[in-house]
Amino acid sequence: MLAGITPRLGELGLIKAGKLGANRGSKGGGSYQLPMKLPYYLVTSRDRGQDGNFAEMKSVMDSLKSRPGARLDSEGNLTGIPIQLLYNNLDLNFQTRYAAFDGKKCICSSNDGIKAKRVGHNEDIECRCDWLTAPGPNGVRCKPNGKLLVVIRGINQTGGCFVLRTTSYNTIASITGSLQFIESMTQGVIAGIDLQLMLMPQSVVLSNGKRQTVYVSSIFYPGSVDGLRNSAKLILERSAGYLADKRKSEARQIATMVSSDTPDFETADARDIAEEFYPRPTEATEATEPTEATEPTEATEPTEPTEPTKIATQLSALIPHVRAQYEKACKDLGCEASRNYSPSELLSVHDGESILKIWGAMEAMLDGGA
Repeated sequence: MLAGITPRLGELGLIKAGKLGANRGSKGGGSYQLPMKLPYYLVTSRDRGQDGNFAEMKSVMDSLKSRPGARLDSEGNLTGIPIQLLYNNLDLNFQTRYAAFDGKKCICSSNDGIKAKRVGHNEDIECRCDWLTAPGPNGVRCKPNGKLLVVIRGINQTGGCFVLRTTSYNTIASITGSLQFIESMTQGVIAGIDLQLMLMPQSVVLSNGKRQTVYVSSIFYPGSVDGLRNSAKLILERSAGYLADKRKSEARQIATMVSSDTPDFETADARDIAEEFYPRPTEATEATEPTEATEPTEATEPTEPTEPTKIATQLSALIPHVRAQYEKACKDLGCEASRNYSPSELLSVHDGESILKIWGAMEAMLDGGA
């Protein structure tokens, strides 16, 4: 595998709990479409129809409705989809970040909610800022983003995945909590287990004190805790050696994904995310602009971080998955292990030379099977 290239699965389609509403006119003579929430799922392709929405994969949805593990509402709409996860790593299955968009371009992004990269800033900035609660310049808003990668059971295509994107705080919290619970019950084995992605009503209290019903996605195992543990045990028995090697690969993939993050990452998705989750009236002159987000100009790109800073960022993502190796490396090198794994905390506990030595020691242990 080539260095510098992060493996990425092809997207077979999307799982959506909403779509774009009718066109509305703006004061400037342009138009926009507000997102419309749905109390059920749609499975769509990546192609758009004339109404701006992704084309529904009707044959796939009809096939799913008759399969075990599917759940339907009283009108026959999908509210539960049988799925499997691809990785034994929560961060690879469910990628989360804070992101702010200006039009169709992501200008600020944070994977950890502590430090963020922003176009026009040479150094990381503090996260979370006022853009989460009030619009910034030019109406910019920041929202939590989640991207769930799954295999839909019963779909006769292998090698790709279906994607659920969300900016719902409740859905991000619910999916994260579900995956953490399932992982704790199976000692970390979650890839390949038969699960259900479900959309359910939930009553929430708004900032004005009023109650409102929202629809929240979550992930469940369709059975008992013992059944879940037995499923994980069978997977372990079949592929114990393979899983050990795969976890090392996944940990490195997470480190690469986080350390290479820039505000404009996933530019191919920027238009889709902006239109669905960051609607804003467009002026008539914008109709001729490119539909894809463009890279920031050279003058506004963040400067290349120093090597210890790079390594600290990679360690921050890697340590939670291989904590024992980190603590052993610190002990062997005669330095104290940090209790907080953010890049800034690691750099405050370890100097630049120690960071490089710890990284080298951990790499040696991972490569050697320690």
